[in-house]
Amino acid sequence: MDDKRETIREIVTAVLKVLAGFGVPGAGVAQKAVEETARALEKRETQRRLADALRQAEEDFRATARERGWEDVADAVLQLPMHDLPSFRKALRAALKRGKGAAVPRALEEFLASLPLPPARRAAAARLYAECLWGQLWSVPDFRDGVRDMLFQEQREQLKRIEASLDELVRRPRQEAWKALKPAVLEPVAEPTPENLLESLKAPYRLVPFRGRAHEALQDEIVRALRDLPPNDTRAWVLWGPGGVGKTRTAVEVGHELGKLGWQAFFLPERSATPKWDDHLPAWSCPDRPTLLIVDYAGERPEKELRLLVGAIRDGARSRRCPLALLLLLRADPHDAAAGYVAEALREAVRYEVRPVPLAKEPEDRQAIFCAARAVFRERLAPAEAGPEVDYPPEALPRTALALLALAVLAAHGHQVAASRDEVAVLTDLWANWEQKRWQRVLEAHGGAGLLETPEVWREARERIEQALVAASLGRPFTAPEEVAAWWAAHFPFRAQTATGQRLAPEWLARRLTALFPAMEEGGWRLPPIVPDPLADVVLARHGAGLETLAKASLPAPEAVEQALKTVRQLAEGAGGPMVIDGSRQPELLAPLWPIHLVAGVLPRLSGAAVAGAGEAAEAALGAVAGWLEAVARALPSEVASGWLSSWWSTLPSPDRTLLLRGFLEQVARLWREAAEDEKERARALLGHGYALSALGRREEALTATREAVEIYRNLAQANPQA
Repeated sequence: MDDKRETIREIVTAVLKVLAGFGVPGAGVAQKAVEETARALEKRETQRRLADALRQAEEDFRATARERGWEDVADAVLQLPMHDLPSFRKALRAALKRGKGAAVPRALEEFLASLPLPPARRAAAARLYAECLWGQLWSVPDFRDGVRDMLFQEQREQLKRIEASLDELVRRPRQEAWKALKPAVLEPVAEPTPENLLESLKAPYRLVPFRGRAHEALQDEIVRALRDLPPNDTRAWVLWGPGGVGKTRTAVEVGHELGKLGWQAFFLPERSATPKWDDHLPAWSCPDRPTLLIVDYAGERPEKELRLLVGAIRDGARSRRCPLALLLLLRADPHDAAAGYVAEALREAVRYEVRPVPLAKEPEDRQAIFCAARAVFRERLAPAEAGPEVDYPPEALPRTALALLALAVLAAHGHQVAASRDEVAVLTDLWANWEQKRWQRVLEAHGGAGLLETPEVWREARERIEQALVAASLGRPFTAPEEVAAWWAAHFPFRAQTATGQRLAPEWLARRLTALFPAMEEGGWRLPPIVPDPLADVVLARHGAGLETLAKASLPAPEAVEQALKTVRQLAEGAGGPMVIDGSRQPELLAPLWPIHLVAGVLPRLSGAAVAGAGEAAEAALGAVAGWLEAVARALPSEVASGWLSSWWSTLPSPDRTLLLRGFLEQVARLWREAAEDEKERARALLGHGYALSALGRREEALTATREAVEIYRNLAQANPQA
């Protein structure tokens, strides 16, 4: 009996598979129903009814075929090997083994091919047989119930698939948004080595935990306030202080402590350098976990960027289900006019507190940070032959976190700094007696020992490496050693030679850059900027007025800017709207963009650094950019120059917020005004020019520009009242 039941089930299943392949309506559903109702087929009554249904289907088929004059077909089809189940199963499996369901009807056609029928007649016969079979099977109650159950199941599965698709549509943009953020706490890519030490000193790696009672009290204040923050609430803190004081380290430690409570913490990237920044805002402002967002260098972010962020937080308040906190870090006192816009932006939607990040004033705090850092560096970095570690009395230690770490590096290697309380002196010593000596050791180990024995050759090699690093710190991208070698050859040729007349080849030195500065992050090698930023400020300030020469050599050629702008425009047209360039994938398109960041971010930071020569260096570099901008803007087609200069104006701080850039902003607005292609654009440029002139105290000129802009707007309104 078991064999008979299985035979009946297999006949029904196999026949329906074949008929589904012919496109017979309902056959595929019926075949699935047979599979779904396998348990019901075990019932003896169901078996009898299905067997009766099969016999009745054959009789119905014979009768209908005879009515159509297909008597030979009626007899022949029912005698084909399809009813010889083992033979048919063998053919069916062979067809299915070939990989696709379409092979099944071909297998049946091979059987039907023995009949003297045209292809259309064979398909019609199969369809007729399916109709008869379906009608009889439907009369079996268990079969009908199985079909209904199967249909409901299919509907449920279809709804699940639709739900999953809709969920994916919502989830994918959110996933992209969170991937665009950098975690506040990072796992080091590798163990600290002399090659990656300066990178490892960056706050997110937490190479040495940040200690000190004053700093810990500030961290605890923030963490306690956020621990019980209601789900849809938002809090913010503005943390300010000079470079190196520990603003970023404080923020990272807050993120680390909140992580123990289930929070996530990220650095919010700059809008100008992040694809889809505006699109990501809704996800960032409505997280699905308690979230801390850290806005580093908030005082150098465009006012529009901060207002967009705060606006998104305000708009998302009702739908937010998890608490959100902001830490905005800046060097200037937010109560000052130049930085007051940060607090003004927050005041629109967020409760916030302003806190200065304290210096490590207490001697025991400085001693604790220094000793802990020295122990780490001694254990993990110092070679066996290093001299005895150096100690200092608490009163001889610097008061900023970065200087304490730098002093600990030198002390762990047995090097003593005379002016150990002076943060700038410590960082200068770190650069000259740690970093640059490391370069010499690496170059000697890579085949340069003979050449570098000549002091003039080593001095030139050291200068060339520093020049390239300064260019990278200004923003110029170097994505291959060959690019650095070509840059040296074009601007800073190698002239020093040994007693035998040998010179250092720029190609040789460039190839060693990958050993000097191995990649710390994924995405391929690129020459890194000098880090951390306070160390970069010290190195850039050392060049003083000479930074103008380096800036000129670093800025892109006018034709590179023009080509990049045209490519960006073509990409935007293809994408159907504005786009942000991903510089990691298309560095050649950064030519028009990185000089904007240089002026908006690097030079104001450098100008405000408490380092001798920093202001002079910043002004010298700004002068180089001003001359370059004038030349490039006049070389570009007007329609290209106008849009580019508009980007400069919208990214740079407003004239009343900056003393350093006021003259430069006037130049940008003037060039924009001259390049404007239409009256509306010209009016915008005139208003900007008037604003800049007013900030410079040139009132009459400002009034003239503003009046002209107003007159243009009046004429535009009269010409098009509905606009």
